[in-house]
Amino acid sequence: MVEEVFFKGAVIDEEPILLFDKADSSAVHKEPYFGLKVFGPFDKQCGVLKVGIITPQSARASVQAFIRTLEVGDARYFSGGMKNFFRTDLKISHIVETTGISLKDYMYAGSQFVEKTDQSDVDVVVCFIPRTSNLYTNTPYYRLKAVLSVHGFPSQMLTQATLNRPTFSYLNVASALFAKSGHIPWVLGGEMPNTNIVIGISIADRICDDNRLVQNRYIGYVNVFDQYGKWMFFEGIAEAYKKEEISGKMVELVKRAVEKYKIEKGIIPENIHIHYWKRFSKIEKENVIKMLQGLKSDVKVAFTSINADHPYRFYDLESCDGSFMRGYYVYLDDSILLSTTGASDEFRRTFRMGTPKLLHVKTEQYPEEFITSDELAYQTLALTKLNWATTSVLIREPITLTFSNSLAYLTSVITEGEWKQLQASGVNINMRNRPWFI
Repeated sequence: MVEEVFFKGAVIDEEPILLFDKADSSAVHKEPYFGLKVFGPFDKQCGVLKVGIITPQSARASVQAFIRTLEVGDARYFSGGMKNFFRTDLKISHIVETTGISLKDYMYAGSQFVEKTDQSDVDVVVCFIPRTSNLYTNTPYYRLKAVLSVHGFPSQMLTQATLNRPTFSYLNVASALFAKSGHIPWVLGGEMPNTNIVIGISIADRICDDNRLVQNRYIGYVNVFDQYGKWMFFEGIAEAYKKEEISGKMVELVKRAVEKYKIEKGIIPENIHIHYWKRFSKIEKENVIKMLQGLKSDVKVAFTSINADHPYRFYDLESCDGSFMRGYYVYLDDSILLSTTGASDEFRRTFRMGTPKLLHVKTEQYPEEFITSDELAYQTLALTKLNWATTSVLIREPITLTFSNSLAYLTSVITEGEWKQLQASGVNINMRNRPWFI
């Protein structure tokens, strides 16, 4: 017999709004699609976005046609194309054809591209590849993206499935291209409460050697966001390290993130939030706090663990099917459970994707509580709306975790030597301020 237990809950009354013009605070909307369509992007200084192409000869015409439609738009969902939605023109600057569709063919084409192309001539490389399972990493998708990235070229992959049914892919691809070229599609329309900086951290992703994971060699990186949820930069540790060094590397990553934040913003942040998919250890928290106190004596830190892999199952007895609506959350003893993908009165046309899987959000704050559970719920929900690779409004994870997950996949195929090359000064300058991994 299952015992029923009742918990107190609450709801986020107002869906977080998004801002689409850095010079006009009234250019806001709750959805990326309509915001971009009416106001254009937050950053309107792109002008011309230069695209390179890697494709088999058999798909060249289809890829070029897809890019032409990206520029001018289609009559249904993407009217006016990138000129209307992103205030920018597309220009194809360089094309390399593969001799086939094998991994070897793509690796050769990738090497030819980087040898013959200057970084200043291409903003993003569009690559047509065969569709393969995410379970396999030694594929054109992962290896070509790795080769291009370590030479300073962000990439966007296309498959035949996208070309066959492109209508609802145009805007997502356009947004990803715009972001990977170093520009900002949208940010939050207001500051997150009691937040100066949010650091999405990952410190225990295995690096590989000759496309095989090394059992005890790890890398770490952070993605840094400001109080408006704007992605600022990516920072990684160049050298792989052993498991017993992980705690020390967390301190190093957080310190570098805060110091680079100071360079860009001119101040050391006071309210610091660190997001991680697992719980922080006692030694990790103690070492980070000690380091941050050395930078700013009155610093406040929230160590926040967010995950969907938990045993809790909750039901709302007031809804027709028992599921939680988007923005609903319940209080546990020291954490909350938040629904980010349930049905919403704000987005009635959006289909419900089954019973929503709630996020378990737990925070430990130092030296005392400075963000409430309600404010933390709002912060987490708001950060789900900042994935520039999609214009969907129903994203489960906050972008702090989504970006870390995207990087985790890539590190499984980037060799230790390639990772060092990616962190080299010349490449890092070009890639550090671009979300090349989305």
